[in-house]
Amino acid sequence: HRHHDAHILCIAVGQSINRIQHTMTMSRSKGALALLLLSSFLSSSTHAATTTLVDSTGSLNKASTLPPTTFKEDGSSGVVALLTSPGTTGSFFPPVTTVIFDGSILKAPGASLEESTGLARGIGAAAAGTLADAVVLGGVTMGDVEGGLAGTRHGRTLAELFSSVLQSKKSGTASTLIVAVEEASSGASSSSSTLDADSIKENIEEIFDGVAALVLGVNDEEELSGYFNVEVALVKSSEDVTKVMDQAAKAAATSTKSSSSVMGSKPFSTAFSEIY
Repeated sequence: HRHHDAHILCIAVGQSINRIQHTMTMSRSKGALALLLLSSFLSSSTHAATTTLVDSTGSLNKASTLPPTTFKEDGSSGVVALLTSPGTTGSFFPPVTTVIFDGSILKAPGASLEESTGLARGIGAAAAGTLADAVVLGGVTMGDVEGGLAGTRHGRTLAELFSSVLQSKKSGTASTLIVAVEEASSGASSSSSTLDADSIKENIEEIFDGVAALVLGVNDEEELSGYFNVEVALVKSSEDVTKVMDQAAKAAATSTKSSSSVMGSKPFSTAFSEIY
């Protein structure tokens, strides 16, 4: 079913609400309920097993296994990779320090500018994004995009991701890449009107071209559009986060990307370990 993941999420959230209604009063604000739903969506849940693929030291969990229901070939709605930013304080997308599979969401920490080993390089995020049907890059701030992503931790994360997909040779099976640009809710300025999505996309394309030249050579003809359809979203509240993740889930469900284009007949865990 095209909306299998959305249906599963609705059931999980509905069960959470039924338990909480006993202690909630009718005066609870809409904002508080939105935060509750967001927490249910982004945090580990008892309704879906969480599998650790890479621990905080960067060591691969070779014993990890994933249920076949995470794969589109078996009737599910695809996988969303959420790449968080360890360096963004107070992000609407809580950072993770390990690579985990939580339901149909593959969460991984993005790169750091201060370190150059293990997960701090962004290699966990790269592996996750390579195998996913849709990718969300979280923790991006207005300052990051105004100064250009290339010199930021997000630029490094994207560079690792692009290098990985180029080496996987999965061109022509483009996934959706959503860049979630965060603005503090207290900043009631006109930042939303100055968010230049086209400029951000051009900046990301420049990063891709630079990586492609290094990986494939200066005469390569690969284009970003062969790998990712880039979207830019402004995030100012928990409700916006829910919208972004819902958009990613729908994109994963309708993606023309076949997992076999990267995985072949290998189990997901095996394919991830080989890319990682």
